[in-house]
Amino acid sequence: MLSVSHISKLSSFQRAVYLRSSVTALTTSAVTGRRFQSTTRSKEENPISQSSEKEVSATPASSPKEKSPRPGYLLPPKDAGLSGKFQEDYERIAKYTLLPLTVIPFCTSYADVVFPPMLDAALGSVFLIYTHYGFSSLIYQYLPKEKFPRWSKISLWSLYSSTCLAFYGLYELETESNGVVDLIRKLWNYDESNVFIFGRS
Repeated sequence: MLSVSHISKLSSFQRAVYLRSSVTALTTSAVTGRRFQSTTRSKEENPISQSSEKEVSATPASSPKEKSPRPGYLLPPKDAGLSGKFQEDYERIAKYTLLPLTVIPFCTSYADVVFPPMLDAALGSVFLIYTHYGFSSLIYQYLPKEKFPRWSKISLWSLYSSTCLAFYGLYELETESNGVVDLIRKLWNYDESNVFIFGRS
């Protein structure tokens, strides 16, 4: 607090500011004192409420609820597990395996050597696996399970069923006919009488 001599030396504006700050300080202290007195009286008058407050304070605080996302917003993606972690590696392995398998048929055709059936089956199988991983990555990227659960599941089941059907067709082509390479070779011949798929001429 300033003395009277100091207050008299202040300008009129400074006096008004000082008086206003001192008045607000006094009123806030008075209000807080009244609140403290009212709370102490209520605790003394109501011992039941005091015991209930102790019980409430003894109980652990409940964890805050998880905020649900607003409509139109995506949840953070969940861990895809082993399939998601190793899918890129499997796709890369299939891609690098396809490079020599696609070059060998051209070399054998120029050398007039019969393309081995095991390599033909490997070429068809690796190509189907690479295609399957490519389409599955498209589904995971453009139809996420968090936003489109129904369409994502339908697309994945359709992809798996199509891949199984393609593997069955590859098995029939390898056992009933001469394989994928021979079929492609016959497609580029001018004579189309020998072109047949699955035993149909």
